[in-house]
Amino acid sequence: MIGRSARKSSSPTPMSSSSKPSSAALPDGAAAAAVERRPKRGVALSAPRGSRFVRSIPPPSPPPPTRNTYSYCSAGVASTCQNCIGGTCTTVDGHGSLDEVCTLPVSEGGNLDDSSLCPVAGQDSRIISAPIVDAASTSDITPVVGHALMYRDTSGRVHVTVRMACPYLLWSSPSASTGADATNTVTLTYNVDGGGSPTVVVLRLMPPPWAGAGTPSNYACYTFSYDLPGVSGCEQMGTLLTRASVRYAAFYSNRNADYCVPGGEGDDGGVSDGDSGTIDQDGAVTGLSRPPPSPPPRPPAPPPP
Repeated sequence: MIGRSARKSSSPTPMSSSSKPSSAALPDGAAAAAVERRPKRGVALSAPRGSRFVRSIPPPSPPPPTRNTYSYCSAGVASTCQNCIGGTCTTVDGHGSLDEVCTLPVSEGGNLDDSSLCPVAGQDSRIISAPIVDAASTSDITPVVGHALMYRDTSGRVHVTVRMACPYLLWSSPSASTGADATNTVTLTYNVDGGGSPTVVVLRLMPPPWAGAGTPSNYACYTFSYDLPGVSGCEQMGTLLTRASVRYAAFYSNRNADYCVPGGEGDDGGVSDGDSGTIDQDGAVTGLSRPPPSPPPRPPAPPPP
């Protein structure tokens, strides 16, 4: 017993420099905080009842944009369009390469399956092509500045894709308040069964988000699309007419200078009105005061795979 009492009353072992002081050696407030912060041994952290810990995983990267094989720069008579030289005449649609702006069937250099398109009544083609001409031209030879391609798909959607020809580009100046451009439009007139008055809808060019709201810009290709209400499949409609009205200019660039100007070097040029005429669902085009010569017949669409 004497030995045990002697051991209990012996002086404590001096604390090393790495040891933590007891709460008694701290001021009152600090001691309470130290006790509160001190973790309890053997007690595991747990989530509130009914919940669980979930590791945060970043969302997957968005898929890359779909690219068309069609290119405005090489689609003309020349091997390379002059205003594609030097990289100064850029367009919102990447000169026709961006599928989300320029939606084209596979047979036209795009990604829309031709087998999903509705056939044109009385024709082998599924696509109607109408030339876009200078609406104010008084010349005996009306210049063709582009083409409007009209096609329907089996989901009940009608598309009108405007493709400009080198050196012409669509010139767009959208409204800063609405974001839409009322100077580049497609007027759609339709009636499902032929009864009553047809419905008229004006589709306006709507720039994609990366173009910037209210920012003037150029397009080599743009697709106007509309879901026809109450229409599915490829049923022949009582009335289906479209007409593209666009603003365009001839642009020129210089490989040695950073400029892209309409009308030629040193010239401000001018913006003109282009018109496709009225395109009927059967392929007829009317309404042009000076229509261009009829193009050669289009080859039939390839058979579905």
